[in-house]
Amino acid sequence: MGLPHGGRLLASGCFQCHGTNGKDGGFDALSGDGQIDLLNKLKEMRLKNAQENIMHPHARGYTNEQLACIALYFSKQPKL
Repeated sequence: MGLPHGGRLLASGCFQCHGTNGKDGGFDALSGDGQIDLLNKLKEMRLKNAQENIMHPHARGYTNEQLACIALYFSKQPKL
């Protein structure tokens, strides 16, 4: 996809819970995690029971390509 913003626009939906740039949020930090690991976790969230997983509807709202852009963006952010 090669988005000019490097996935930041797509990842902005994550900022409320995971903090700006994937840091300092109320939930797990995402910054600096491996791209493949993040992508696999996002895809896994789609498969979990929606009532047991707050991330289910969020992950389902993106295409695989969009999830890859989000994972790439967070993987390039400096780790805490």
